[in-house]
Amino acid sequence: MHTKNITYNKVPIKVSIRSDADDSVFNEIFIERDYKDLEPTIKNATNQIIDIGGHTGMFAIYARTLNPSVPITTYEPSQENFTTLKENLKQNHIKNIQAKNLAISDKQGQATLYLSEDSHNHSLTEKTKKSDKTQITQTTTLDRIIKAQTDLVKIDAEGAEFEIIESAPIETLRLIKTIYIEYHQNPPTPLTQKLQKAGFHTKTTPSHYDKSMGFILATA
Repeated sequence: MHTKNITYNKVPIKVSIRSDADDSVFNEIFIERDYKDLEPTIKNATNQIIDIGGHTGMFAIYARTLNPSVPITTYEPSQENFTTLKENLKQNHIKNIQAKNLAISDKQGQATLYLSEDSHNHSLTEKTKKSDKTQITQTTTLDRIIKAQTDLVKIDAEGAEFEIIESAPIETLRLIKTIYIEYHQNPPTPLTQKLQKAGFHTKTTPSHYDKSMGFILATA
């Protein structure tokens, strides 16, 4: 493990890097700025930001550099990732981000998390599993974590995004201003149809690297 340092939006950041997967996420967020289209939304947010698939906390820290006061909650089911997430929040002296060791799914309870060799590819969906290692994780649902107006929900759940959105009540989705989803393995049509039914305008961008993946930006 080593540490990478960067100053983003005039805020110094220090992040623990365990592997090439961590390094890739760091570069995507802070160097390549994969979430740059969300920066105006984050900067102007006054209602909560929800980060589903928090990995080691880099997106949450990134959002905090752009907005020092908005409530942020990050959810990460992998115990190993969650431990590093907490370390990253601590070493950046960030106390106002809530971190929860939970998976968001279509039900409340427990589920099997399929652990990938790459720490950013762990998945609740057996269809996308990439190793034989597993972990039992606690799960909850979108309607249980969103009870009030929410300015942004970012979802990177390695296939579980379909369960998360399709099981969410329309009334819950209508509490959200912007949803940004990385979709995996499936055509995104069920997601966009549900979001449009809830009143969102959707923009779908296929990944340049893998045509089975891509991104959905949904704005109310």
